[in-house]
Amino acid sequence: YEYLPAHLAFDEFKGVDRQLHFICLDSDNHQVVQILRTRYKTTLLKYFGRFSPQARANVKTVTMDL
Repeated sequence: YEYLPAHLAFDEFKGVDRQLHFICLDSDNHQVVQILRTRYKTTLLKYFGRFSPQARANVKTVTMDL
């Protein structure tokens, strides 16, 4: 939890049991950073809250599909 890419992409997709899951990608090289079982705000805050302030400060852009 010490590094996040400078450019992140967020999206959701239907996964197990047709539930919507959250996926986070490195926008530069299209590598998966993490897949979470839910896309709820509390889950995302808990996950990204684990990263150090320096890792979060490294993020310059977040791209998401609305």
